[in-house]
Amino acid sequence: GGCEVEPDAAPAVLLAVVLLLPALHVTPSLPSEIMYDPEVALRWLSHPCPPK
Repeated sequence: GGCEVEPDAAPAVLLAVVLLLPALHVTPSLPSEIMYDPEVALRWLSHPCPPK
């Protein structure tokens, strides 16, 4: 376990992603592929566990 997400949390996560998207372009701590690809950023941030 540890990767489960409450269904009610999904809208909050999506909202947070939308609000944080502008910050991705100025956040050097994130992987470069995420900084340059909003779709990747959305998938990455919406997943509680990074893809293996």
